[in-house]
Amino acid sequence: MKQGLKLGGVNTAARIMNLVKVDEMDSVLGDLTSLDQELAQRVIDAMIRFDELAEADSRSLQTLVRNVDASTLMMALVGLTRPVRGAFLNSMSRRARGRFLDDMDNMGAIRRSDIEAARKEITRIARRLSNENCFALPSAGYIG
Repeated sequence: MKQGLKLGGVNTAARIMNLVKVDEMDSVLGDLTSLDQELAQRVIDAMIRFDELAEADSRSLQTLVRNVDASTLMMALVGLTRPVRGAFLNSMSRRARGRFLDDMDNMGAIRRSDIEAARKEITRIARRLSNENCFALPSAGYIG
C-alpha cells in the first residue's frame, strides 16, 4: 500500500496563490476546480478572509468601498463585529454612512449563502485593486 506524501495542504496552497497575480490565480484555480471542485473551494476560502480587509489602511478601504456595489457591501457587513464593520463604515462620509445604515436597516432577512457570496466578491475586488496598485492588502503575508 502506497502512502501519499503530504507537502503542505490547503493553507500552504492558499499562501502560494496569494503570491500570484489574479489572472494566474484564476488559471490555476480553474484547473484545480476541474480536478477537485471541493479542494479548489477550500483553497479560495483560505486565501483572504473578509474580516482581514478591515485591517487595511483607511485610504485603501475608501477605494475599496467606492468600487463595491452598496447592496453587496450591506450584505457583506451583516453579522460582523463592531470593529470590522466600523472600519468599512468609517471609510464613508458621515452623510453617506447615515444613508447606508438606513438602507441596511431596511434590508430584511438575508441568507447566509448570500452574505458569504458578497464577502467573496469584495475580497476578489480588493485583490484586483491590489494588482492595480490601488489597494494595499493587509500585511498578514498577502502580496498583490
